[in-house]
Amino acid sequence: MLQYNLNLKSGVIGMRDDKPSRVASRSEKVGKKRKANTIYNILLVVVILLIIIVGANVFLGNDDNESASPNEKTSHEEKNNDNDKGTVKDNKDKDDKSNDESKVNDDDKSSDKDDEDKSDEKNKEDENKPEEEDKIVDSSDPGVMETRVNDSWKPVGTEQTGEHVTKYDDNSVDWKEMEKALSYGAGIPESDMTVIWLGNGGAPNKAVGTITPKDRSAKYKVYIEWVDKEGWKPTKVEKLK
Repeated sequence: MLQYNLNLKSGVIGMRDDKPSRVASRSEKVGKKRKANTIYNILLVVVILLIIIVGANVFLGNDDNESASPNEKTSHEEKNNDNDKGTVKDNKDKDDKSNDESKVNDDDKSSDKDDEDKSDEKNKEDENKPEEEDKIVDSSDPGVMETRVNDSWKPVGTEQTGEHVTKYDDNSVDWKEMEKALSYGAGIPESDMTVIWLGNGGAPNKAVGTITPKDRSAKYKVYIEWVDKEGWKPTKVEKLK
C-alpha cells in the first residue's frame, strides 16, 4: 500500500514537471513566428521603397530627356549646319584655288605653246628659205679650174667639249669631223670620198684637205675652219685641174 502511494505521487510530480516545458516550447515557437513576420514585413517595406525609388527615377529621367532633347537636337542641328557651312566654304576655297592653279597652268601652257609656235614658224622659214647658190670667184692659181664660196655653209656639228685642239690623227674624233666638213663643202658623200691629203690651213683652227670621188673624176681642195662649240665649217672649195 505504501509503495503504491509513492508511485502515484511520483507520477503526479512527473506530470507537473512536463507542463511548464510544453508551455515554454510553444512560447518560443510563437516568438520565432512573430520575429519571422517582422523580418518579412521589413523586407516587404524595403522592396516597396526600392520599387518606388526606381520608378521615380525612371519617370523623372524620361521627363528630363524629353525636356532636354529639343535643345540638344537644336544644338546638334546648328552644329551640323555650321559644319556644312564650313565644308561648303572649304570646298569653295579649294575650287577657287584649283581654278587659279588651272588658270596659271593654262597661261603657262599658252605661253609655251606660243614659244613652240614661234620656234616652228622660224624652223619652217629656215626650211623654206632657199639655200644660197655657190658663188664663183676668180683665182690666180693656174692649177685651179674654179673657186666656190657660199655664205649659207654652216658648221657640221661636234661631239667635242672643252677647249678645242686640232688633231691630224685619222683615228681621232677631230679628224672624222674634218672629213665630214670636207664632204659637205665639196658635195661628195663620205662613202664615195677619198681623202688624198689633210693638214694645217695656216692657223691652229684652220685646215685644208684634198679629196676626190672614188672614180677619180674630179679633185677638190676644201678649206675649213673651226667654229667654237659648233664644229668645222667649209669656207672655200677649189676644183683642181
